[in-house]
Amino acid sequence: MLRDWFRQRLDQKPRGQARVHRPRRSRSLRAELDCLEGRALMAATSAVAWTSGGVTHSAFYAIGPNDNVEVSVDGGSFTNLGGYAKQISAGLDAFNKPEVYAIGADNAVWLNKGSGWVSLGGYLKEISATVENTIYAIGTDDNIYVGHGTPGLGWFNTGLKARQISAGVDGGNPEVYAIGFNNNVYAGNGSGGPSGFANWGGYAKQISATVDSTVYAIGADNAVYKDSGSGSGTGWVSLGGYAKQISAGIDASFRPFVLSIGLNDGLWSNHGSGWVSFGNTYVTAVSGTSIANFGVSLPADTAYAVAQGHGGLQHEGTSFTSLGGSVQTPSGSAANNTNSWEPATRDTSAISWASGGVTHTALYAIGPNDNVEESVDGGSFTNLGGYAKQISAGLDAFNKPEVYAIGADNAVWLNKGSGWVSLGGYVKEISATVNNALYAIGTDDAVYLSYGTPGFGFVRLGAYAKQISAGADFLGNHFVFAIGADDAVYENTGTPNSWIDLGGYAKQISAGMNHVVYAIGGDNAVYENSGSGWVDLGGYAKQISASVTSAASGSLGSFVFAISLNDGLWSNHGSSWVSLGGYVTEVSAPAAGNFGISLPGDLAYVVGQGHAGFLHKGTSFVSISGGTIE
Repeated sequence: MLRDWFRQRLDQKPRGQARVHRPRRSRSLRAELDCLEGRALMAATSAVAWTSGGVTHSAFYAIGPNDNVEVSVDGGSFTNLGGYAKQISAGLDAFNKPEVYAIGADNAVWLNKGSGWVSLGGYLKEISATVENTIYAIGTDDNIYVGHGTPGLGWFNTGLKARQISAGVDGGNPEVYAIGFNNNVYAGNGSGGPSGFANWGGYAKQISATVDSTVYAIGADNAVYKDSGSGSGTGWVSLGGYAKQISAGIDASFRPFVLSIGLNDGLWSNHGSGWVSFGNTYVTAVSGTSIANFGVSLPADTAYAVAQGHGGLQHEGTSFTSLGGSVQTPSGSAANNTNSWEPATRDTSAISWASGGVTHTALYAIGPNDNVEESVDGGSFTNLGGYAKQISAGLDAFNKPEVYAIGADNAVWLNKGSGWVSLGGYVKEISATVNNALYAIGTDDAVYLSYGTPGFGFVRLGAYAKQISAGADFLGNHFVFAIGADDAVYENTGTPNSWIDLGGYAKQISAGMNHVVYAIGGDNAVYENSGSGWVDLGGYAKQISASVTSAASGSLGSFVFAISLNDGLWSNHGSSWVSLGGYVTEVSAPAAGNFGISLPGDLAYVVGQGHAGFLHKGTSFVSISGGTIE
């Protein structure tokens, strides 16, 4: 049965978006509304503040290296709360005591008030807690749900679909803000159904809410915006700047302000009259104390952050204090302001190649120290060193494997097996393919092309991209697909400002060979486009990765892997979904290769629960020794 995938499109696009070639679209699927879980924004840290006996306290919760939850109170050492968390969010209970919620391994919500974990049930994709035991969540149907921190009470469906949520406070009462299917911001408390939410407009990449009915957003131009006021808001005010990530905070007078990570990877704050730099300390994530009860009086510019190297930091006044520990970050080593609902994995990347008539594969992965590791044909990991925010594997002009990385300086770095070489630039996302070709999203959200040679720079291909995925044909010609500002899919073959509109509404894309692209649609099903419109493959996918069985003249077998609701691995060769089992957190298949490759059935690399790497082929998983994947 065909699913309605194409969604209602935006009438407005961000300022400065390049115009693209838009041929007539296939009308085989109808338009409707939707949205999703914003995986790039899944939080591994969360902070909260409260008063007790007239004294203000704050707590910083973080996901540790073993997926456990840790807490630091008032800047003290971390205490292990145990559990297993995919995401966390801190709030206050009905007595203004701190509590933390987590999405567990079973995708249910779990609550810890300091004396152990209790399940609240459900199957949720994102959570955001606030005051009065209230938690908001996005369900598998992408609707916003409300819970009240009590086992057995269940979840109330608000009916509004959302791609990201952030809970705040309105005069002591809980409220939630959401980025909707149309990239607008919505505000409400969860009552009254979808019509109970007011559309505050705008175009948001990320939002962060706090007290006084205030929400901050990263706009399409990467500047920060503020809106406040109950009901329909008072209108968006530009605070300027360029933000990779934002988090709302509360000052000593219980007034909201905003923190951001800037282009220098440093921390900044804005109280309404301009941006103030906190110096050159390198941070990869920030959590302000955005939720608090009335009466809280925090030191100036209180914030918690994750340092380069994954240690926790507390900022007060003009200085940082180390909290120690080891804090996970949501994807790669930093949230780098890419704007995709369901971005492809950043921590792993696979490639295949044929040499001397033998097909080989390699998995590249980011290790726990942000170093890059390599496993060839399922062998033990070898440490390639470096520092990577994201990696992407490809083949050079001689069909030899190579790996690209976004470094700590946000430049692109290349390793062909004999050390790292800088290609320069400042990029937010990369996707490599064959013949030394690398595509990237720049700070202006346009797509760029590089050919892996230092000093030759990047060619600007234009457009406005939320996510990219590069591919190739069996003759070695490369191309790139992109999710545009309107959430449609576009293709470019390397020519500046020459984009083909493939239509659709995509949460994530993964390119295969010979101009095949797979997408997660608005209904979470998987779709395939091989040049003649979108074909519904069905299913429910959290993440996808395209693959190929062979690459030869007249013989090309593109197919797709998916992680589904059971967190297991699935494959689809065009007829139906087949369960491959396991519990996997990431999948990366070798989607491209040179002429002559022939891969075993259902070959893919995955990350298992516990951060170990596995090679799947045929019907079994084989553990890859010698490494841990971030």
